[in-house]
Amino acid sequence: MSNYESDILNNKHILLIEDDYDVREILKCYIEYMGTDQITLASNGQDALTLLHEDNLQFDLIISDQNMSKLSGVELLEKIKENNSKHCRTPFILMSGFFDPKLKCTLEKAKKAQGFLEKPFTYQELFALVGKIYDHKSYVI
Repeated sequence: MSNYESDILNNKHILLIEDDYDVREILKCYIEYMGTDQITLASNGQDALTLLHEDNLQFDLIISDQNMSKLSGVELLEKIKENNSKHCRTPFILMSGFFDPKLKCTLEKAKKAQGFLEKPFTYQELFALVGKIYDHKSYVI
């Protein structure tokens, strides 16, 4: 990999929300490979919402699973947007192992999430989406 690929998330703080431990650890490695070790992990949407309300935490990107206990990814995103929280403009990537074209279309039309990834996805797919979010055209694979 080139230097560009390894620093796409340099100095960025990522909130990763995933209820499956193994998937969470793989995604954490993907994110680290993109150049940051500033990763905060949550195993469900409710825990993530608590983290998002902490004054001392500021996130540059939120990556969330859709189907989780306590609060789904879409419910979390809606709470962030409706409360006009400090993270209402933070880029949000939603991922799901249960592809729902209607959900993807609704999110894209409402401009709520900046991206949707269907599991399983590759490092390259995540990398390309993050590059698109941060408008690094040279990063897109």
